[in-house]
Amino acid sequence: MHELQRTRIDQPMSTTPLIGYTPPHPRHANGERIQVTAYSDEMGRTVERWHLSDDDVRWYHVEKYARQRITITKDVRGPLT
Repeated sequence: MHELQRTRIDQPMSTTPLIGYTPPHPRHANGERIQVTAYSDEMGRTVERWHLSDDDVRWYHVEKYARQRITITKDVRGPLT
């Protein structure tokens, strides 16, 4: 199971348009579409720019998490019986 997490960040120093990544297509409560574009920042991380209104632009760092079950064998010391 994969989980996508967005962390709000300040505007990056430099960005490059990201090819091959499909950003989400969210909508406001009134039905108006929010413009979302994807970029790669100066450290190579995937960031999204959410243009909510003319004076409200938000930047998010996007990470994908996956959960895995791992079996660990552990040596246990105990008393001799």
